[in-house]
Amino acid sequence: MTENKPVQFQGNSLGITIILQATLILTILFNVPFARQIVGFLYLTFIPGYAIIRLLKLRLGNVETGLFSVGLSLAFLMGLGFLLNTVGPALELSKPLGLDIILALTSVFVVAVLFVRRQETCKALEVFEVKKTLPLLVALATILVLSILGGVLSSYATNTYTYLTFMMLGSIAILIAVVAFLRSHLPPNVYPLIIFGVALALLLNVSLFSQYLVGFDIFGEYALFSDTLGNLFWNSSYQSSYNAMLSVTILPTTYATVLGLSGPWLFKIIYPVIFALVPVGLFMLFKMKMSREVAFFSAIFFISNIAFFTDLTQLARQMIGEVFYVLLLLMLFNDRINDTPKWVLFTVLGLGLIVSHYALAYVFFASIVMVWVIAAWRKRQIKAVTGSMVVLFGVMTFAWFVYTSSGAAYNNLLISLDSVRTHLFFDFFNPASRGNQVLEAIGISSNTTINTLWHSMGRIQFYIVEVLILVGFAATLIHKRIKFLHDDFNVLILCNLFILAACVVIPNFAATFTISRFYQIALCLLAPLCIIGGLVALKFLTYNRVRRKHLMAILALCVLVPFFLFQTGFIYEIAKDENISLPLSAYRLNPTELAQRGVINGYEVSGATWLAKNAVTDRNIYGDTTSFSIFDYTHISNGAALTPILDAPPGAYVYLNRHNIEGGIAHQYSGLSAFNVSDLSPAINSMGVIYSCGDCEVYVIP
Repeated sequence: MTENKPVQFQGNSLGITIILQATLILTILFNVPFARQIVGFLYLTFIPGYAIIRLLKLRLGNVETGLFSVGLSLAFLMGLGFLLNTVGPALELSKPLGLDIILALTSVFVVAVLFVRRQETCKALEVFEVKKTLPLLVALATILVLSILGGVLSSYATNTYTYLTFMMLGSIAILIAVVAFLRSHLPPNVYPLIIFGVALALLLNVSLFSQYLVGFDIFGEYALFSDTLGNLFWNSSYQSSYNAMLSVTILPTTYATVLGLSGPWLFKIIYPVIFALVPVGLFMLFKMKMSREVAFFSAIFFISNIAFFTDLTQLARQMIGEVFYVLLLLMLFNDRINDTPKWVLFTVLGLGLIVSHYALAYVFFASIVMVWVIAAWRKRQIKAVTGSMVVLFGVMTFAWFVYTSSGAAYNNLLISLDSVRTHLFFDFFNPASRGNQVLEAIGISSNTTINTLWHSMGRIQFYIVEVLILVGFAATLIHKRIKFLHDDFNVLILCNLFILAACVVIPNFAATFTISRFYQIALCLLAPLCIIGGLVALKFLTYNRVRRKHLMAILALCVLVPFFLFQTGFIYEIAKDENISLPLSAYRLNPTELAQRGVINGYEVSGATWLAKNAVTDRNIYGDTTSFSIFDYTHISNGAALTPILDAPPGAYVYLNRHNIEGGIAHQYSGLSAFNVSDLSPAINSMGVIYSCGDCEVYVIP
């Protein structure tokens, strides 16, 4: 019978930490491949935060301890880096973010805290129930292997390896169905493991496509990180809203120096691993308010949305920002955290959110203001958010954004608000001002991007889950009636519905952040409504003839699994329809389509690298929209917009990438309009070619 009991692990945290530190130092000294990266990642990501938890004397469950350890560790690393960056010049430290000082101060802090708390006993960690969990562990390991191989090998221009991604997605769909039917037989502690495994598989499958970064924003983030890493110093005066985010400057620099890992792989592996914890945190949050099964499938629904594993892998700062966002929500509604620890966590995690992602910080601030206002209006004594919290977070937010990076993030907010105000008066009755994505999401767009049978079915599937979210909200509101606003969690749900409604009602509001990102963030709180709405709808349609335990299985099979297969592109690739999934369909895309999705290749990088080394530094390098990502990647800082008529002095350079050459098309940097390369004035054939490698050409204007 002992084999069915959970395996427990308990040890001296101080001793284990010292051993881990010694191991890390040895792997760094001898630069042991893989060992340095694995040990370094575990140490930086968990140990400083765990020490802070011990310092605060928090008694949390295993999963919550792990989640808060990660959030506090990330905040500690950014805070330590910022402190060293600030006082370093005064202490005559030319490279304040160097490996030696970061590792030494982190080690001293951790050992000192754990030494002070050495007398306190630690709760034993229950790992798993061997007999019940081993098949699941094997299944998740297999899914991860298929995900990694499918992502890496699919970047080759062939469909030979797409079957690996097919198998991975099919296995996840089967796993969701199996859990729906056998959930009563599964140990409670496996739900977070399943969520993490599925999320990580989807993220790595997309992020590992190509040996280079993929996307657009992430190249700008990478350029700032590279500058910080190269100087081991963060230039806080550089005017850029991205530069105000420590999540893409100081944090990756710390990881890169300790792990000895290059920037692209840092963003392609380390960040997705951390981000995969977000749905785990949501599961723990939902579990406080509803059943474990509803919480689990809510997290699965959150993961299944395409923005989670496609858009977010190209937004490093938002990946880290969402970690803090979810942990703040988890902290606010955790009854075991109160008084001093709650204030410390709110301050530290709040600062972590503010310095990680400006838009998320604004969303969170607006949310807690609404929660506090309604709680005060209802004259409730017990509040998740107090007025002091609102003031503290507001002061921290605007102080950081106003005084960092020349106030770029704050100026962007003002510009966005002014744009919304202007369009509100002139375009309120113009549906086009909401953007085609918004109109398509609510089913009133006459200009759908893809009009095929399978994409029409995919849109119908998406509309179904939207309707279920509204049904879930209505059911919750009817059930609780006047008591609905007594719960701050419900107020947050209402706030996120208002945000989505604003994208539809207010002209140009969605454009300030894009509707897909608004929707993805809103799902952090709205995801359970889809599951609740589905159960309510099924219960109504079956007239109570089906037991509740079977309703969840039906919902998973009829809604969640098809939704997952449509969102991941599984069905579109089988039908050979247009598909956004690069691991599944990249082999079918032409150079222009690949470039428009932010894919670059080695020849383009080689050409830009050669240009960065050999070009005269005071002469502009002209390229189209897609080339600017390559410029950021290769540290070309004097890039300029390529337009049909080049008003450029003699000696300036023109850089053409693969899709410019093979497709004969160039996209203007200032918009989505395109022009033929042959229309350039002066003409290409009048320029001198100074570099050519097939997929890349560089010209000099005579």
